[in-house]
Amino acid sequence: MSMKIDSINQKILRVVQTDAKHPIAKIAEHANISTSPCHKRIKQLENDKVILNYAANIDLNKVCDHVMFVAEISLSSHSTAAFKEFENLLEHEQTMIECYEVSGAFDYLARFICRDVDDFKEVTDRLMSNASIKNISSTCILSKVKKFSGYPLKHLLKHED
Repeated sequence: MSMKIDSINQKILRVVQTDAKHPIAKIAEHANISTSPCHKRIKQLENDKVILNYAANIDLNKVCDHVMFVAEISLSSHSTAAFKEFENLLEHEQTMIECYEVSGAFDYLARFICRDVDDFKEVTDRLMSNASIKNISSTCILSKVKKFSGYPLKHLLKHED
């Protein structure tokens, strides 16, 4: 369930989601409020779990060689137990960096980051040994065409104020 986000909180969120290291004074300036109320609003957004965490976006190309895959995963059963079993399996799969339950021709869409193709094959072989997984269809990501730069809050949120 979504909560009401006023235009000031919207401005704060637009700034912190693209660069959380902005000083409070800069965030307040962007939101057209003073620093003290801005700080209180940020703390409230954190307490309300609107702001979940702060993280650094690293350039992995400068850190190590890697290959990224997107995989469509289908389960052999659509029981609640099969979905729960698969989702419990994910807790220990560190190469799977994102996973979404989806509707349509497959059950999950996942993104993997591996050292190389052989590493990814080991991961999929290990996952396929789980009885709840029927099929994994993967695609290698060649390049990032558009990077995530924050949610389009101005587009998504409607305001009367």
